[in-house]
Amino acid sequence: MRIALHLRLAATYVAVSALALGIGGGLVEHRVADQVRDQIAQRLRQQARFLASELEHSAPDAADADAWADARGALAGARVTLIAEDGRVLGDSSLSPQEVRAIENHGTRPEVVQARASGFGESMRFSSTLGQDLLYVAARYPGGVVRVSMPLDRVTRAVTAVRGTLAAALVLALAASLVIAYLTARLVTRPVEELTATARQMAQGRFERKLSRHANDELRDLAEAMNQLATDLDAHMTSLRDEGARLRAVLDGMAEGVMVTDHDGRIALWNDAFGRLFQGISPAGRLPIEVVRSAALQDALAEAAREPAPVAREVTLGERTFIVRLARIQREVGPSERIVAVFNEVTELRRAERMRRDFVANASHELRTPIATVRAAAETLLGAGDALPPELRRFADMIHRQSERMGRLVDDMLRLSELESSYRPSPQSVDLAQLADQVVAAARARLGERAPRLELAIENGVRAWADPAAVEQILTNLVDNACKHTPEGGQVSVRARGDATRVVLEVADTGPGIAREHLPRVFERFYRIDPGRAREQGGAGLGLAIVKHLTVANRGEVAVDSQIGKGSVFLVRLPAAKAARR
Repeated sequence: MRIALHLRLAATYVAVSALALGIGGGLVEHRVADQVRDQIAQRLRQQARFLASELEHSAPDAADADAWADARGALAGARVTLIAEDGRVLGDSSLSPQEVRAIENHGTRPEVVQARASGFGESMRFSSTLGQDLLYVAARYPGGVVRVSMPLDRVTRAVTAVRGTLAAALVLALAASLVIAYLTARLVTRPVEELTATARQMAQGRFERKLSRHANDELRDLAEAMNQLATDLDAHMTSLRDEGARLRAVLDGMAEGVMVTDHDGRIALWNDAFGRLFQGISPAGRLPIEVVRSAALQDALAEAAREPAPVAREVTLGERTFIVRLARIQREVGPSERIVAVFNEVTELRRAERMRRDFVANASHELRTPIATVRAAAETLLGAGDALPPELRRFADMIHRQSERMGRLVDDMLRLSELESSYRPSPQSVDLAQLADQVVAAARARLGERAPRLELAIENGVRAWADPAAVEQILTNLVDNACKHTPEGGQVSVRARGDATRVVLEVADTGPGIAREHLPRVFERFYRIDPGRAREQGGAGLGLAIVKHLTVANRGEVAVDSQIGKGSVFLVRLPAAKAARR
């Protein structure tokens, strides 16, 4: 149930007033009770001292003790008890002689114990004999202790009288507080109601209304702040509308399709290009899977919501292919589940790539037979021995070497075409130490005396999770490449290390190094830093491209670091076998 603010303020004021009056009344009652109690205690002290002084000069014997207590109690208007040194009650003005003889020993009563120790004692407690609260004052005399006591009902009567007066005053004060609180609350809430009405108009986008500023207090400051806020919001909203119009113009002018999801994963914004891509389905408020029926896109959206970095995926829809780049929209405060996705159609590009791969594969297959024929013919000529004239032998040797080079080039082109089209790795645990030892041994046998110093530095137990044949070809290509570019007397080092998640394979050489401007392109196909030198050594620029394709296919990364005159280091990072098994 909604309660008006002025009523809540009035109720709060009245409640605070009632609490204050109640606390004040309680304090007054407590003070009155203390004063009455102090008056009774003062009177009892005087009477106890007087009776102790009288007993010090003429104490009654045991037979007359009860009569003496009755007489003194009647004169004092209080209960008088005469207690012997051993704690026996000799007389009590409130009890008969028979009751006095039956009463228990009073030697352990607090006021009696204090009186024996210091000459005077007081206590306030419940009397089991009389069945009510009493204030006791005891004084010592030579033959024992005289005690004077009085019930505390006088205190209760005084407090009751005061409580009635306070109740009447409280009712009058609350009535006055109610009237004052209501009037004050209305004075406070009228400007607040005006503020509320203005805030509602601002929420609706209407900023023309201004607040009046009557009182010179905090509400006037609030009114001025609200007026300034309205002015600023008006300017800001105008700027946002202009910015939105520019953004919409940019989006609609893009050739790529753009889609933005909201916090619950539904499509909240899209451009004309996206609408043209998926005609017939209105994207408004739909889930992306309802418009773009692709499980790959759904997985990419889920990954983009988890990862802070952008995500790129290739999505095929029928005969059309798209590169979809997705990124999470970052917020200044708190996590964000909004995703922006940009669809770039690459159907023609992929068709051209397929045509290129098919052409390379077909041309390579067609070249294999004539190359093999030329190589066989050259080998036949060279097999003639001394019967072949030296000039013809030189030409035959040249033909043989070039045919072998062309054969290696064709093999590399076929291998690269296979990697790009149909290669699927079969990962398993690979012992890098054993594999590197085999590759280095094969390189020594293949190069013979031309081989540089080959050094192995593999940590024990380093195992990668990858296709063994792929790792062997990666390492073979890197070692061959390093040996080709390492001068006589140089050194090629094969190292491997790893942790719980990744292993790193390094091939370092002491060759001439690679200039920094060439480093970003060394893994491109047919790219040669020194074309003339590469031809002399039989390279075609495909070995490092094969290394990169095999590494990426096995969920790894490849990099190179080099300095002119200091050699090069090629690094291959692959998943560790331990992490893959977990």
